[in-house]
Amino acid sequence: MGQVDLTITGTSFPTIQLDGVARIAGAVSGIGSTRVYEGYKRFDDCDQFEQDVEALNPETAGFWSCWISSYDSDGDGELVRLSINGELVVFVPKDRTTYMNQANELAFEVASALLTTGNWQSDEVRPSGVGYRFDHIKHIETGGLCYFDFGSFGGGRIEFVGVCT
Repeated sequence: MGQVDLTITGTSFPTIQLDGVARIAGAVSGIGSTRVYEGYKRFDDCDQFEQDVEALNPETAGFWSCWISSYDSDGDGELVRLSINGELVVFVPKDRTTYMNQANELAFEVASALLTTGNWQSDEVRPSGVGYRFDHIKHIETGGLCYFDFGSFGGGRIEFVGVCT
């Protein structure tokens, strides 16, 4: 699976924020910058993606992908809303005695990192809200992929609200 070049930077408010979300998620120890995808790159090779997730340490490591969902503005001096979708995918073993606590901790760590003001650079804005929800597990009978939704399937969110200048 190809790596995403996190040095490619956006120049507009939405793409600057997307770059920030990707950079911060990549700094989370269970993810790392080599398992972060922006935009459509996550969907390049779905079969290989599943195999790559299954090769990770169960529940404690995952892949992160994010993309711009929507942008709303009425112009200078007006309210701006930006939504970025995110998805965290981790491997969960067939043995369900862990109750997925470590997987939930990883999702919480991503959300907390995104809300930490000190993680954002001077040209970026901290999100006004971040939320996630457990979406589903694929292939649970053999151990499989656990999906945490940060807005991509209608649950969770990564939102930026502010005044355009």
